[in-house]
Amino acid sequence: MPNTDAAYGFRPDMILYGGSGAIPVWEGQIKSNHVFTLGDAVYASAGYLRNAATGDKAVVGVCAANKAESASGIVGTRVSNTVATRPKLLFYPAIDGIVFAGQCSGTPTQATLWKLVDIEGAAANSTGRSNQEVNEDATTNKNVYLIGFRGNTSIGVNSEVLFTWAKSKFSARGAMVLSTQYIGY
Repeated sequence: MPNTDAAYGFRPDMILYGGSGAIPVWEGQIKSNHVFTLGDAVYASAGYLRNAATGDKAVVGVCAANKAESASGIVGTRVSNTVATRPKLLFYPAIDGIVFAGQCSGTPTQATLWKLVDIEGAAANSTGRSNQEVNEDATTNKNVYLIGFRGNTSIGVNSEVLFTWAKSKFSARGAMVLSTQYIGY
């Protein structure tokens, strides 16, 4: 059965290290003039959170809620910031023990697994849905490490894949340039 082309950004899928199974959520201040939706990759810059772009080497996580705290309470379906409001963004941290899921922009194969690949796509689009995806055939920035296919997907165009963030601001690897081989703990 073909997969639906419905990019949703990224979301946590499971925890590797046991425990209660609860996925931790962190918060941080949004940088001025940045808009987030659920599933957008998040990057830290000058103490604030901003949208992660394809070329960002180390992310801090994935937007966990399309609502945030501000001086006036709840912000609508898209979280945006001005200097006056400074809302806080809730995000799932990009730590080693959390496996994330995301749709591929093309056609991954079994040989795509266990490789470092890129992310791509626009964050926080006007529909209130993230359009970020895993770019399974690009290896310039090596943002994510593919580890499997999600159980509800068939291998082929627009497959959903499981991954960990290859470089995270929560890890010493965030400042390192990795070779084409993943170096785990």
